[in-house]
Parts: sequence; C-alpha cells; structure tokens
Amino acid sequence: IKNTNLNHLFILDNLEDALYFLDDLNNLNQKISCHLLPSSERIQSGDNNVILERINTLNNIIQRKNTCVITDFKTIKEEIITKKAFEEKQIKIQTGNKIHLNKLIEQLNDFNFRNTNFVLEPGDFAIRGFIIDIFSYSNDIPYRITLDNDIVEGITSFEVASQVSVNQVTEINIISNIENDLDAKDKTTFFSYLPADTILWVNNPSVFFENNEGADKVPLKEDD
Repeated sequence: IKNTNLNHLFILDNLEDALYFLDDLNNLNQKISCHLLPSSERIQSGDNNVILERINTLNNIIQRKNTCVITDFKTIKEEIITKKAFEEKQIKIQTGNKIHLNKLIEQLNDFNFRNTNFVLEPGDFAIRGFIIDIFSYSNDIPYRITLDNDIVEGITSFEVASQVSVNQVTEINIISNIENDLDAKDKTTFFSYLPADTILWVNNPSVFFENNEGADKVPLKEDD
C-alpha cells in the first residue's frame, strides 16, 4: 500500500470489522494515512465525533495521495455532501489577513454556529473584544483568533476546560456541520471523491453486489 502512492478504499462487512481492520493497518505501519468513514446514522444517537471523522476523511482524500479509507457496506451506500457544497461550508482564516467582523459573524450564523459566552462544543463561537473563539466541526478542540484591530495577529488551538493553548498555527479552515440541511443537488456518493486510479478492496463482493444494491454506487470508467 505504502509503495503504490495511490488511494485505497477498503469496504468491510460492518462497522465492527472496519474498526478492527483500521486498528490492524495502524499497527502494521503508522506512516500510512488511514481514516474511517463512519455512518451518519451514529450522529442521530448523539455521537458528534462522527462529523469530525467524516470531515477529516473527506479532507484527506481531497488533499493527498496514498490515503486509505476504511468503511462498511451500509455506509458506502449513503449519500454525502458534494465537493462544491463542502467547499462552500468552509471559512479560511490566515494570520496577517484582514477580517471583517460583521461579515464573519454573518457567515457563522449562516453556518448555524451559536454565539455563546464560552465555546464548549463544535458549532459554538464567542467574541470578546479583539479575541474570537470558534469551535469548528473539523477539529476536536476550538481555535482562538487574536486581532490587532481588524488584522489576524495570531491563531492558537486551546483546551476547553483549562483554556490552555495547545498549538499555534498560521492558517485554519472553519467548517460547519456538513450533515445539516443538504439539498438534493448538494448530495453525492463517496465514490465521486475518489481519483480514477483508486484501488478498491471489497471484503465480501457477493454481499456488496447482492441484488445490484452496491453496483449502482460504483462509477464505471468508460473506455476511451
């Protein structure tokens, strides 16, 4: 896998098998970029970490080669956000850039972020003078943006409980909840994110293609 410099998609029978396989791959070679694509159904049971996992998987498959995505039959048949809509649900912030605070607040409101006194969970943001705290759905801890008037002076991630800074960065993407309020035109299959040379591994093809339920989700490359 490491030497192919290609993306790999592994489709297992169920979530439990996918988790075990992901753990095995990570133990075999920690240098391989491996990501789980979990089912969105877990969000309905209150597991918001699924949103973070799904965002990170989409980001990695878009941005790099030699990425392994592990999922299961049920999940791969779900519809997900299109690339275009995914890009539209992001706000890029860089140190040294100018921020129009009212416009930023408007964008966050459009993304259904909540204006709170303190950020506690993804989807929260708080503004205190020249300090903006934002908890993106793409990160497991929030960001603190410090301004010099309307210029971004610094960006750090920090722990919610202790308020202690963790990492200083120069650029972030604030991403909203990609599972909310999607129109039909903003939905696609995960296969649309994969390059044409992606290697597909199916643990049990007879189950995946049973009654042609999986066949219509796999894009077929047309002959030249």
